[in-house]
Amino acid sequence: MARKGENIYKRKDGRYEGRYIKCLKPNGKSKYGYIYGRKYGDVKARLILIKARHAVRPRSGGGFDGTAKDWLEYWLEEVERPHVKTSTYASYRSKLELHVLPALGAKPLEKLSADDIKGLIASLSAKGLAGSSVRTIYRIVSSAMQKALRDGCIQADPCKNAELPGVKQPEIHALSLLDQKRLEAAAACSYGNEAVIIALYTGLRIGEISALEWADIDFENNILYVRKTLQRITSFEGVSQTKVVLGMPKSEASYRVIPFANNLRTYLEKMKAGSKCAHVICCKNKRTEPRVISYRFRQLANKVGLYATTFHSLRHTYATRCLEQGIDIVTLSRLLGHASAKLTLDTYGDSTMQQRRYAMEAVDRLLTHDNAGTYAVSAVDRQKLSARATRFTLLGWMTAAEAGSASFSISCRCAAPFSAASLISSSR
Repeated sequence: MARKGENIYKRKDGRYEGRYIKCLKPNGKSKYGYIYGRKYGDVKARLILIKARHAVRPRSGGGFDGTAKDWLEYWLEEVERPHVKTSTYASYRSKLELHVLPALGAKPLEKLSADDIKGLIASLSAKGLAGSSVRTIYRIVSSAMQKALRDGCIQADPCKNAELPGVKQPEIHALSLLDQKRLEAAAACSYGNEAVIIALYTGLRIGEISALEWADIDFENNILYVRKTLQRITSFEGVSQTKVVLGMPKSEASYRVIPFANNLRTYLEKMKAGSKCAHVICCKNKRTEPRVISYRFRQLANKVGLYATTFHSLRHTYATRCLEQGIDIVTLSRLLGHASAKLTLDTYGDSTMQQRRYAMEAVDRLLTHDNAGTYAVSAVDRQKLSARATRFTLLGWMTAAEAGSASFSISCRCAAPFSAASLISSSR
């Protein structure tokens, strides 16, 4: 029996048969075409493409003969798929099939309205999807509608001026220095957790670590090249639900060069000396895929009591340690492979707050407060202040009484702190 709306049947000979409408006969009845295959997933993939091609027939007078589903499948297969990564295609298709097509697919494309898009956004929010996820789905649909508008298939873009939910900044979970050292010690004593040390001291994403090869590490110049990423994505071919793909990094900025110092170099050299594999993180002489690394990490983290810590937290920990050591945001952004320094600042803004506190405390130590309610310049600045006060007296900028104060105390009046600060800064 065919699944609802798919027109795919299993024949007696064991093959799958897919049926689609090729055209309409002069009497108005449908003329069908057929495709066959041994695997259900193969027939489904081919059928989607053929249906999209036959459905996309802009009328000579403008408009489109087909449903929103017809157009979205055409746009995904013919327009987007040739130009995006395999993982991006899988993500788009999963979101369309799970969230968009059930809600809008049956409606004629020409009749899709702003109210329909508004309803879609409301339903996604009602499902509990995060604001960022709702916006991602909206952008997919909006891109397809803009293409339809440019091709004259619709008269107006139903996605235009849609109101979208706000995006909450995700909470960053970084390990304390004590927890980091506990985790490192446990990783050093267990097999298969080398990825933990690499993540903590390079900030690489889990897929980037999975794809890392010894050829990507230049020990002569202490440089590590990030060129690939390994991902497990949804599969739309055959019976398998997922598949592992080796592809390009997340973005152009993710292609990067990371320098490393002596301690990490020594650690990596010891790893390489004991390895017979071309891959840095190896499992049965093959790359170790992300979910294996994640599983091993989960076992390790539970062992040391870090039950809520994820592997991605190691990347956040690396970034936090960098900020604590005074590394600037632009440099950190490049090390992490972020598209912009703003993204890094938005992500780790709370981490930099502690650095701001340290800065303010350092400045604040220049100014001390006594019990009499006066502000006194700290001793380290007395000599500079004395010389400057003498000069200011000669210039007539302060009185001899002010310049000759034995304690160099300055009144709490409004002008006093400014005068003290001016003297100190002018003397530097």
